[in-house]
Amino acid sequence: MAIGARAAAIALFALTALGGCASGYGLKQAEGDRELVTGSIPVVVDVADPSDEATIRNAATSADLVALGGRPLAWANRDTGATGSIEALAEFAKSGRICRSFNASRENYQGVHLFSGTACLDDGAWRMTSFKAL
Repeated sequence: MAIGARAAAIALFALTALGGCASGYGLKQAEGDRELVTGSIPVVVDVADPSDEATIRNAATSADLVALGGRPLAWANRDTGATGSIEALAEFAKSGRICRSFNASRENYQGVHLFSGTACLDDGAWRMTSFKAL
């Protein structure tokens, strides 16, 4: 048998043998695990840390609105490591009390979240009357 014919015979044998492997000949088809149960990842509803809420309130209520001139006000809480900004800060009177409304962002290890809030001066102390995630 010539070298060319021998090489062709080897190639033909190899293709035939490999063809059986590629087609799955002799292999049992794998079945899925019918007992597999998957869980779900709980969704965390964003609620501001009370310390962050107090820091945002203090920044919003102590800001000089005239000097601020409508620019965003930065805030940071050393206790939690959260930072953010306060925007749309406005003062108004409600039921004889001075109040301030605002939008705030908070950035921490959980990501960036947005809030809206209102704080009112009540008996000499600023109290948050609303604070919710957007």
